[in-house]
Amino acid sequence: MADSSENPVETDKIKTNKMMKIIVFMIIFLSVLPRIQFFIYELYLQPDFLSSDLVHQIIFL
Repeated sequence: MADSSENPVETDKIKTNKMMKIIVFMIIFLSVLPRIQFFIYELYLQPDFLSSDLVHQIIFL
């Protein structure tokens, strides 16, 4: 506690750094989620979906 009371600027930097990491993680997660849902949905729809070209296009975008 002595460190945080001595230097409040440092603790603020650490807090903002953590927030930025969380925000970046959420953005990446939300951008990847629709692809995963689409992939699972198509997988259930078509058993031979894995051999199609569409999968390779989605994976290697």
